[in-house]
Amino acid sequence: MRPAGFFIGLFMLLLGAGYLCRPDKVSSFNSWCRNNLFSDRHLIISRRKTGVLLIFSGLMLLLLALW
Repeated sequence: MRPAGFFIGLFMLLLGAGYLCRPDKVSSFNSWCRNNLFSDRHLIISRRKTGVLLIFSGLMLLLLALW
């Protein structure tokens, strides 16, 4: 699980630097995520596919972390 923590930490570091240096880019990225990734439209249309994908991904990450 060490590489996952590294990448999450790196993402948070870059995001923090973006908030300090280029808040306009972070704001546009935030609106893009809100419109495309976290839209209720995806939940309504493909909830079963998304749920199965998330469960499968979570199990794979847990198995890799424990193995």
